[in-house]
Amino acid sequence: MCNSYTNSLRGLAQHIRTQHVDDTPFNNKPCRTGEAMGIQLFRDGGEFFLTTAKRTKKRGADFFSCSTQLTDNTWGGFLDAYGAACFVLNLAGNDFLDRNCIVLHVSPQVAEIDGVSGSGTVFSSIISLVTGRLCRSDTAITAWVDGMQQIRGVEELAQKALVASEEDDKIKRLVMSRENQQEWEALPPNTKGEVEGIFVGNVNELIAQVFKPIPPQ
Repeated sequence: MCNSYTNSLRGLAQHIRTQHVDDTPFNNKPCRTGEAMGIQLFRDGGEFFLTTAKRTKKRGADFFSCSTQLTDNTWGGFLDAYGAACFVLNLAGNDFLDRNCIVLHVSPQVAEIDGVSGSGTVFSSIISLVTGRLCRSDTAITAWVDGMQQIRGVEELAQKALVASEEDDKIKRLVMSRENQQEWEALPPNTKGEVEGIFVGNVNELIAQVFKPIPPQ
């Protein structure tokens, strides 16, 4: 299984790239995962795209504005997320990544300040991409998925809570590590708004909270 940091680094470097996309008018197209998570998945010319931030349009497909520069913390968080997803999906024996290029679009805000807390979203997006499962549109994530598939706490929780409660009225749930539970419960009500804190400890619990239930056969 692809669960070591070395294999994660090798796989991510080979299959995921960052690129800059110029802002152009947005043309709505169907995407495969929840807008509220800040990540969309779609296919264009045989390539799958993970996208974040502002929507744009280029070459007939929807893109989001992004940055070509990632901080070491942000890049490290994405590596951890990729490695954890490989482990969960057992992609070592699967040619999915050899057949599909994943392009990761990252907003300038994430590149500058977000650090590892975006890795929970990246992990969930890769799971959605490979399995076809849909994410809940009322749920956002701020969590670090570490190299052991555990969900670790993040910093600046108050700022992230404000973003979740003020910027998108569809977000009703914010999934985070149990390590952040005490800090979350101490936040004033006007910071949390109507957003409910959901606390998880590992990737299986994260998947259970983030994805829509699998329809009965």
